[in-house]
Amino acid sequence: MDKHCNLTFTELSKYIEFLRQDLITKGMTLGFNHDKTLQASRELDYYILEYQLLGRKKAYPDAPDIL
Repeated sequence: MDKHCNLTFTELSKYIEFLRQDLITKGMTLGFNHDKTLQASRELDYYILEYQLLGRKKAYPDAPDIL
């Protein structure tokens, strides 16, 4: 996972959807407690947070960074 995400809002949205589908597939084929499924879940969480922070920055450009 990147320390900082350099994707646009639209690219990030599409990547999150890709990761979501990947997580579902891994969960269904490997099981919900498999290491690869858990890693995919953490990666999805990371990019969802990045998406939320980017959206906040778009909505409130003068707001201070919170992370």
